[in-house]
Amino acid sequence: MRIIYCKLFCLLMFFWTSGTIAETPEITAGISVPLIAVEHFPWTESIKAQQSPFIELVKAAFAQQGIAATVTYMPRKHGQRALAKGTHFAIFPRLHENPGRHPENFSDAVVTTRDKLYYNTAYLNIPAAAESLKELQQYHVVGLHGATSHKLLQQAGLKVDFVGSELQQLQQIAAGRFDLAPINSALAEKLILNHFRQNNALFATLKRSLRQTSLHLQISATYEGHERLLEQFNNGLRVIKENGVLKQILHRYRIIANKEDPPALLFE
Repeated sequence: MRIIYCKLFCLLMFFWTSGTIAETPEITAGISVPLIAVEHFPWTESIKAQQSPFIELVKAAFAQQGIAATVTYMPRKHGQRALAKGTHFAIFPRLHENPGRHPENFSDAVVTTRDKLYYNTAYLNIPAAAESLKELQQYHVVGLHGATSHKLLQQAGLKVDFVGSELQQLQQIAAGRFDLAPINSALAEKLILNHFRQNNALFATLKRSLRQTSLHLQISATYEGHERLLEQFNNGLRVIKENGVLKQILHRYRIIANKEDPPALLFE
């Protein structure tokens, strides 16, 4: 009996050392990449708590390539300094205003959102299918101090007054004091969910968007192997868009997934 056990043991050791037993997944290979998450309203607190949609998406994209992403929160200025020193591969989420400039410093778009015009259906019958901003000149707009989307409205001849936050914009629309409010759709949907849960049907948007923006990883050009890591991240991002993982994560946070979202119709 001992001889049989010894033979079985030797046989198992042979298979184990020769690699014929199933290999472990690549994710266990110990490949890790350090990243920095920075503030991005309205998800700053969730980013600090490691519960942001962007953190989930970035980790999921890297995991598809067998890479474990370790994420540290830093204020934006500290993150930019660390990026310049090359201690971390990338910071996120970052708005890339001009994708044509320095594309090598940014990843593909992780999330694409739009600035939409919100209105209150209980107070006003807005022409939702308006194609030109000039069709909306009779309406009063509540804008946001420091934002840029209102400039398009002012150039088209619309009257714009300002408040201090996107939540105040929605509150003014809900109260019927203004007709239209230009707000980033991802942000607006989160605010409506959190603050207008009982009467969220009051809010609607015009069909066309003021502008389309996207959030990316900003890459450190001094981090060793950054070009290869950027390629791997973009490949992983394409995989989670195709297999539905990206859509599942974004839907939990009421953000529309890129793949199914049609191209933005912008105002003329």
